[in-house]
Amino acid sequence: MSGRMRLSEIKFFRNGDMTVRSCTLAAYLLIACVCKLAVSVSVPVPTASQLMYQQHEIVALIHFNMATYANDGDPACNPSTWNVVAPNATGPTSDPATFNPASLNVSNWAESMLALGAKHAVLTAKHGCGHLLWPTETPLPDGREYTYCVGKNASAIKIDVLQEFSETMKQAGIGHGFYYSLTNNFYLNVGGNTVQNSSFLIPGQENVSQEQF
Repeated sequence: MSGRMRLSEIKFFRNGDMTVRSCTLAAYLLIACVCKLAVSVSVPVPTASQLMYQQHEIVALIHFNMATYANDGDPACNPSTWNVVAPNATGPTSDPATFNPASLNVSNWAESMLALGAKHAVLTAKHGCGHLLWPTETPLPDGREYTYCVGKNASAIKIDVLQEFSETMKQAGIGHGFYYSLTNNFYLNVGGNTVQNSSFLIPGQENVSQEQF
């Protein structure tokens, strides 16, 4: 048997003055409509990435950038701190050499994450100052080198921190990603997604247009 009932096979009954025939037909029609509706309605489902983050449960955020050494808070750089040496810093915030993790040990980060139970980690590739944790090859709009980063002649640390972080997380079996602040870049005179008035540029900042940014 197919399990499907034809209308010719439906039996109708009378109970006193109540006729159930119309009710039975209405019920079958209602079921048919509901089934058709269920098939046609698209139910949103999470993406593979969303499911991954949900399953990982604990994600570690490593806030490691110029503010680590300048102690200027978040977004770290502003006109009152840019060319000033913070109490725990070796140089001004405007100097890329101020970022100097002489004993950088990313493997230790991974050990701490695993002990915590974190299965994913995010590193601040660039925060509000505009300092980059990788030696970018992208030049400034006028063609000059973007030097406010690691791995350049003016930098204290010559390694690519992002690459070391990525490789270490892979070896430890920890998923990883990067945080890149688009809102602020004090090095490029950008605040709140807007290039500020170039009349107020201070030494160490670069002048770019809104279109170039």
